Amino acid sequence: MMATFLVLTLALVGLALVLDYAVLRTRVIFTRHVLRTAGILVVTTLVFDNVLSALPVYVFHREKTLGIYLPWAPIEDLVYIVGVVFLVAVLDKYGRRRRDLRLTESGNIRGPEERTDRTLPS
Repeated sequence: MMATFLVLTLALVGLALVLDYAVLRTRVIFTRHVLRTAGILVVTTLVFDNVLSALPVYVFHREKTLGIYLPWAPIEDLVYIVGVVFLVAVLDKYGRRRRDLRLTESGNIRGPEERTDRTLPS
């Protein structure tokens, strides 16, 4: 199948978007912090994928990619990195929200209006 890698990477990005906006409703993907992290990792991936592909430490099958290389790594690999960053951000935000809710309900952490100082209770 042509562009197998693209289909898989777009599915990953789509899963992250659906989880972010429809299922978990974290609304974290398009925040400045997540987009900056994705940008840094795309640049890093671009450098290291090209080095590893040029050596060749690993090789991409041309028939499973779009055929657009930058210059030795396929463009789909950058989409994969963005999908991973998005998915990790969504799951991290959801996990932190659940943890904070659980701690607040158990009384281990008081809300900001109840605190008298900036330290957490021991």
